[in-house]
Amino acid sequence: MQEPGMIDPRDRELVNVLQQLQPAPMRTSREQIWYRAGLEAGRRRVKVWRGVAAVMMLAAGAAMWARLGARGTAERPVLVRQEVPVVVGVESEEERASAAAYYRLRDTVAQDGLAGLPRVEGGNGGAAPSAPRGWPMEF
Repeated sequence: MQEPGMIDPRDRELVNVLQQLQPAPMRTSREQIWYRAGLEAGRRRVKVWRGVAAVMMLAAGAAMWARLGARGTAERPVLVRQEVPVVVGVESEEERASAAAYYRLRDTVAQDGLAGLPRVEGGNGGAAPSAPRGWPMEF
């Protein structure tokens, strides 16, 4: 091995030429370098998430395939008829009369319109409309 200060005469010319070289001026700005670095980092992240999604899709497909393959025989639904107890409601005479009156009124209104409603006599329906505050207005 050579001493650090000793250079072979054949390499002396190469060393002199290399010492005279100047670096080329930068063609990109600092912002462009930072942008490019962030872009590359984002691409790496996207690639990781795409890989995770692909693995999950493969796992889900394998699970579905295994589940479908495990069935082997086709299952058939079996219908069982159950008797539903019939509940008979007991209506009083008052309820039946009320229902009959409702149906009569409904049929009358359907045939004659609002004129078929029974006439109500007297009063104003139990409430008098109140006049708005400050009515009549005085100028």
